[in-house]
Amino acid sequence: MVELFDFCLFNLSFLRIFPVTSVFRLFLSVSSPKPHTPSNMFKTSLLAAFAAMTCAASAATISINFTEAADRVNQNLPSGTAAGIGGLTNWNNVDANPDGTFGSLVDNSGSGTAASVTWSAQGGGVWGDNTATTDANAGVGDAMLRRGYIDDNGGDAFSSVTFSVSGIAYATYDVVVYYSSGDGTNPQLQATNINGTEMSPDPAAGANNQYGTNPNWDATNTVTFSSLSGASFSGFTVDRNTVGTGRASIAGLQIVEIIPEPSSAALLGLGGLALILRRRK
Repeated sequence: MVELFDFCLFNLSFLRIFPVTSVFRLFLSVSSPKPHTPSNMFKTSLLAAFAAMTCAASAATISINFTEAADRVNQNLPSGTAAGIGGLTNWNNVDANPDGTFGSLVDNSGSGTAASVTWSAQGGGVWGDNTATTDANAGVGDAMLRRGYIDDNGGDAFSSVTFSVSGIAYATYDVVVYYSSGDGTNPQLQATNINGTEMSPDPAAGANNQYGTNPNWDATNTVTFSSLSGASFSGFTVDRNTVGTGRASIAGLQIVEIIPEPSSAALLGLGGLALILRRRK
């Protein structure tokens, strides 16, 4: 039988792979042959609690879906509908026509936060990708997310999409920008600038920004700004008139909390506790 001590000295990557419930089950399966005695039950519970503390906690995510209007059923994601990278639920549907502020954002668990989003698409307004309509009408989450977006100005005047999020409680976080467009003639999507850092989707050969051609989220229609900090950030899209053809249209944003990894000290402490409590038969 696998020794409990040996299990507790497994490396950090093993603990990160399994959810807390799996760790509890594994502890129970390798515990003392007399699991129902008060002493052994206490030891098992204590070890399981320490294992849970050393496992990486689930990160919270705030997801924002820009829509053409609150009554567009095929654009407003129901709370239980998954969308985006990782397939998270509880998206905040924002009636983005054409600018404003939306507060009391919820995270992916449905819990309220102090965060709010402010945006402006005065130059280009709010539009939708019609190639996503069939799937969006059928309730496909990613199609619904792609179905509406805030757009830059395609005319002569310089006009970018601007946005900011404030009231963020996370110490460190990533920001994912989701693009969409109904324009099938310009596959290139323009860069987004957040807090002075500019990133562009990958202009892969043959890539197209329409859902009907590429319904998946990948490097051609998303960018991720990593390891941001502070209670707020602001950003804007690079206007197409300054760099040539291509769209600068945003379907949604995600603020993804970064959870620090369990420390080596915590793992060593857990192994030491297992050694003390281990009973030889």
